[in-house]
Amino acid sequence: MFDKELASARHDLELEVNLANLRKVNRGSITIRTDHPKLKTVNIYFTAEKAFVSQPGSRSLARLRPGETRSTFVTIVSNFGEEFEIGEITSKKGNIEVTDTEKTDDGYKIKFDFIVPADKKQGYVVDHLEVPIKGRENEVVSVRCYAQVRPEVTQKQKPSAPVKTGATVSKQGP
Repeated sequence: MFDKELASARHDLELEVNLANLRKVNRGSITIRTDHPKLKTVNIYFTAEKAFVSQPGSRSLARLRPGETRSTFVTIVSNFGEEFEIGEITSKKGNIEVTDTEKTDDGYKIKFDFIVPADKKQGYVVDHLEVPIKGRENEVVSVRCYAQVRPEVTQKQKPSAPVKTGATVSKQGP
């Protein structure tokens, strides 16, 4: 039962955090039930930083041609400044080929080639670079990589628009 004489400006709560669940889902809410007649529950929403992230979070490559390869890189870092090692890097769909991995002061720089399939004539190609963290069960940094593919344009397909040079001035009035 609610007792207004027991009101307090501060309450210390002991919380238990399930770190395994927090690694899977890094947002949520804490619900506190009260016996106050007008405020039965208090919700506290939170977002926890992931332990390991890529910088940038994704890679977007524009204007690639069918069969073209483009080189780029990402850096994997710890949000908490801890030392770590990475495992064998893989590509989900096989369009990414790692060319170099370099240890840096704050993580790992991963250089890779994004390869557009020769039979992909236009649209988008999406793949994920999967970077496992050694010693952390099921901890994988997934980097979304996508490329915009534009069709090959031959000389015959190019529109031939007249080229305008200079300006024309028309006189108005009587």
